[in-house]
Amino acid sequence: MVGKEREKLSKIILTKWVPILIGGIIFIMAFWIITKIISPKQENSYQNILTNQSKDIVYDIENNSIQKNDKVPRINLNTEKINQINKEIETSYEDYLAKFTDGYTYQYNISNNILSILITSKQRYNDALNYDITYKSYNIDLGNLEPLNQKQLLKKFNITEKQLRYFITYKFVNYYNDLIKKQYFTEEECNYNCFIESKNIFDYLENNQYYINNNHLEVYKYFNIFTDYKEEEYFTEDSFHFIIK
Repeated sequence: MVGKEREKLSKIILTKWVPILIGGIIFIMAFWIITKIISPKQENSYQNILTNQSKDIVYDIENNSIQKNDKVPRINLNTEKINQINKEIETSYEDYLAKFTDGYTYQYNISNNILSILITSKQRYNDALNYDITYKSYNIDLGNLEPLNQKQLLKKFNITEKQLRYFITYKFVNYYNDLIKKQYFTEEECNYNCFIESKNIFDYLENNQYYINNNHLEVYKYFNIFTDYKEEEYFTEDSFHFIIK
């Protein structure tokens, strides 16, 4: 009698749980197939629009004029506007070479069908202490191969210019207060207007370069850090980088 009850219980368990287990296995296999086979890497999904099928969507230009440690990008797409961007990049590198060079490189990312490129170049002065950093970004909608401007980018991230201005202002106010706290200067020596003017910032929305990094909107904004108060000892290159959203 006990044996029959056990057999009956086993059948109930098998009837109830086996379909669930089989369903789970099928789901896992289907998910693996979709992610590994059907869904290619994001960059590879744009293979059909590349000018040079053997290269990535953005690749390093290789010629004798490029210094050993520099990386100069070329966008591997062919439209009139993108060709203009590629020419602009080459010209910017030629201008960079005419100065006291200290590095030219780039990074890029594809997020939500937008190709985002950020170029960073550094020029160092004669005294080898002071330097300038130049940021330049390009954002291209891969749906229509059109460059995106500031207003279009902010709209895609549902951010208003007023909100962006407030965010950047807040960051600089924090810098200012922290510099006073760490005794680089006093408020009497340099009020906030004095501080922001020393950074050569006259509009928080000017000279912003927008980079989309894994669906996050980031702003790169270089400002002067070399003052009589030795602020270059406080600021780092990360200080020019703002993650907006």
